[in-house]
Order: sequence, then structure tokens, then C-alpha cells
Amino acid sequence: FAVFKGCQELIEMIDRFTVDARPDKLNYDRKGAFESGMQTLQYLKNSLKEEVAKFLGVLSVADVI
Repeated sequence: FAVFKGCQELIEMIDRFTVDARPDKLNYDRKGAFESGMQTLQYLKNSLKEEVAKFLGVLSVADVI
């Protein structure tokens, strides 16, 4: 569970650092890399939520929580 929580905290930290980013000011290559990275981050964020829910479900079924 600590790994999931650590990943969520890392993603939230990246979100905070990039909230004021101006990718339109970057050159073409860097803009593409930034946008690709942000899409990947969003995918990871959504996937992580699903995985945490599955993990908590397993713990619940196993009568751990």
C-alpha cells in the first residue's frame, strides 16, 4: 500500500510543479515531449486509482481490513 501511496504523492507533486507550465513557449520537440509526458501521467493516475481499488478489495475479501 505504501508503494501505491508513494506513487500517488509523486504524481500529485508533478501536477503541482507543472500546473503553471507553458508548453506553448517550448520548441516543437520539447512541447511534444511535455504533452506526451502529461498524457502518460494522466494515464498512470487513472490506472493507479483502479489498482488501489483492486488492492483494497483484495484486502477486504481477505478480511485484513
